[in-house]
Amino acid sequence: MPLRIVISFRGALALDAEGGARYLERALTTKKRAEAHGATLCAWSAWSFGFALDHDELEEALTLASIALEDTGPDGSPGLGVGVAEGEMSAVGERGSLAGLAWGLPLVTAGALSRAAGAGEVLIDGELFARRAAEIEALGFRGEGEHIKRLVPASSPTTSAAPSAVRLPASEPPPFVPDVEPLPTSLRPIDPVTEMAKRALLQGDVRALEQLIAELRESGEHADLFERMSGFVALRRGATADALRRLRSATEAVKEPSQQARARLAYGVALASAGRSESALLEALEALSRAREAQDPHGEHACALFLARLSAAAGHPEAASVWARIAANAEGSRPD
Repeated sequence: MPLRIVISFRGALALDAEGGARYLERALTTKKRAEAHGATLCAWSAWSFGFALDHDELEEALTLASIALEDTGPDGSPGLGVGVAEGEMSAVGERGSLAGLAWGLPLVTAGALSRAAGAGEVLIDGELFARRAAEIEALGFRGEGEHIKRLVPASSPTTSAAPSAVRLPASEPPPFVPDVEPLPTSLRPIDPVTEMAKRALLQGDVRALEQLIAELRESGEHADLFERMSGFVALRRGATADALRRLRSATEAVKEPSQQARARLAYGVALASAGRSESALLEALEALSRAREAQDPHGEHACALFLARLSAAAGHPEAASVWARIAANAEGSRPD
């Protein structure tokens, strides 16, 4: 399979016809510029799209990605978030206009980075940056952060570590942190069942969880909460594979952004407990993105707090401090 550089662009969710028209215009303009740089469209969805170039076309790839650094709409609307990764891609289109469509782990990584990126921000995979740091710097860019790099022009003033600059050492997986709230939400209790579930999870009370699971199974209510609780009970009992399967299934069973945030943060907590550090980071970033999409400051607070603790456990106090400030800001914006 060919080695490719993938650039994923993501825009703001279009909530009305006017916003949709702005997004489409920006996407089509970016597509034209990408084609001018020799990039091939490899993915397209409702609010994201991606391009691929040969691995030796790094200059064209970075020039294309840097569109985000200067891109704002004529009305001042926010620009695109961009993610960049590199690796093997498999073609899925056979001929004609679909010939460039492809899939591979670089597309997954670049897509996750574009979701985590703010408007007008470019995040580049740390492994790609490590392999090609000298080339990137020679082309006039530098990376800020550690594992996930924020790509900026070399002439830009140095800023503090990017919030996403978190790398957990594989040799020291973090333990499950009981005071991390695995049910972001709006994490305020909505009803007595949610209240009891949250308390049992935080206290590690497996017996209480099992009793609640039995009651929910009988009533058929709170299906998403049932799956998350079942997953955490399995995790507590050491059935890691079953726990991760259940919690992963829970992320796929819900579509609404605030529910996605809850499910993905729970899955991220479980991944961290299982020692799958980088996967936990990506799930937490995805959960944060979904909470922001839902305009849910409660969920944003929970996600940022988990990322702060994840960073601290990994020995990255600067990144932990940034995430703690984000959590505090989200806490301050929550309605009473």
